[in-house]
Amino acid sequence: MKKNDINYRQKNTENKEESCSDGPEIATEIQIIRIKAVCEKTGVSRSGLYRLVASGDFPKPISLTSYTKGWIESEVNQWLQERAKKRKSIDTTAK
Repeated sequence: MKKNDINYRQKNTENKEESCSDGPEIATEIQIIRIKAVCEKTGVSRSGLYRLVASGDFPKPISLTSYTKGWIESEVNQWLQERAKKRKSIDTTAK
C-alpha cells in the first residue's frame, strides 16, 4: 500500500485515535472560581492575593476573557492544604 492510498491514510488515522485512548484518563471537569470566591475561601484580601501571585507564592489566575480572570479551584485548594501542612509541621517542632 502506498502512502497516498486512501485506505492507508484511514488505517493510520484509526491507529492514532486508538493510541490516544490508551493513556491515563484526564479529568475534564475544571472548576473556575473568581477573585471574590478566592478571597473568601483563603481569607486573603484582593491586594494580598495579587502580591502572593506576583511573588510566586500563590497559583496564577487564568484568563477567561480579555478582562476576566479566574483561578482553578483545585490549585487554590492545594495551596490551602500546603499551608495547613506547614502549620502542622511548625506546631510539632515547637513542642
